[in-house]
Amino acid sequence: MKLNRIDCSSINNHIELDESDICLYWCEYTARQGYDYSPTNQLILNLKKSVSLKAHEQYSYKIQAIKTCASYFQYIDWSPFSIIPIPPSKKRTDPLYDDRLIRVLNSANELLPLKFRFDIKDIVIQNESYEPSHHSSKRPSCQELKTRYQLEKININHFRNKIVIFDDVLTMGSHFKAVKSLLQDTYPDKKIYGLFIARSIYPPISDYFENLPEQY
Repeated sequence: MKLNRIDCSSINNHIELDESDICLYWCEYTARQGYDYSPTNQLILNLKKSVSLKAHEQYSYKIQAIKTCASYFQYIDWSPFSIIPIPPSKKRTDPLYDDRLIRVLNSANELLPLKFRFDIKDIVIQNESYEPSHHSSKRPSCQELKTRYQLEKININHFRNKIVIFDDVLTMGSHFKAVKSLLQDTYPDKKIYGLFIARSIYPPISDYFENLPEQY
């Protein structure tokens, strides 16, 4: 799976980003569409299945999605990087806390040769639980998110040369920018990048016309 970079042709779709942000992604997730719209939609929606479904058969789709996402990391030398996952919408003590990103990273490292493995730093703490952004009509701003996060400070020498902030889907870029701002406050000399399984796009206008009710 080829990595792509957010550039001048795509940055306007992610309004919190600016030209100083270096963000890479593998796939494109089409917002407001279901499982059947594309393989990436199916992957992301399965990845985001609630942990409340653990006792249900369909939870196996989440496990498979984690494995698929982990496989994207293969054939790349990640050894210069410390990777920091963005926390989920639920704090760690919440019964619905979803550790999918940590599981993706751990699974990815298991697939890599030792010399290519990255360093995982799960150091961003969610202070309070809130409704997931993809279930809410109002997405939180970068500043709102920053007030919900707390950074476990560690010695700068415990990081590798480059820091990557990792999330499953890049939408506005608010979560990435909030974590990046926290890190820059504490480690101003570190180079920080963004990495995403997918970036969010919207369906072409033709899809809306094709789905209009008969009376139109």
